[in-house]
Amino acid sequence: MQPQAAYYTMRNLATILEDLQPDPRQIRLEGGPPEVERFMMARSGEVVVALWTPGRPADACDGVPADLVLGGRYRQIFGYDPLNGVEQPQPSLPATDKDRVVFDQHPRHPGVVLLRDV
Repeated sequence: MQPQAAYYTMRNLATILEDLQPDPRQIRLEGGPPEVERFMMARSGEVVVALWTPGRPADACDGVPADLVLGGRYRQIFGYDPLNGVEQPQPSLPATDKDRVVFDQHPRHPGVVLLRDV
């Protein structure tokens, strides 16, 4: 018997969110569903944006592309997959402008964006 995916997601979220404090910076989500919740947190040299849609998780759901407007410039921007515990570089728009990220928000899956070298 193997643990459920929810176990891995919770374990990975607990690890990535460790030692974070609330951050007062503002962010905007343009083009995404209006019900997406977002919360900004920070620790030394890193800002973390958590995004989620309230409701019951679903396996069969399409991503909703949106622009995450960060209100600041960052050298490195990563998306974090809480199910697999993997970071992936995220493209910014345009390539020389690091204050906006194309983010593919899955309506029923939590998302985490890591902003480094703040």
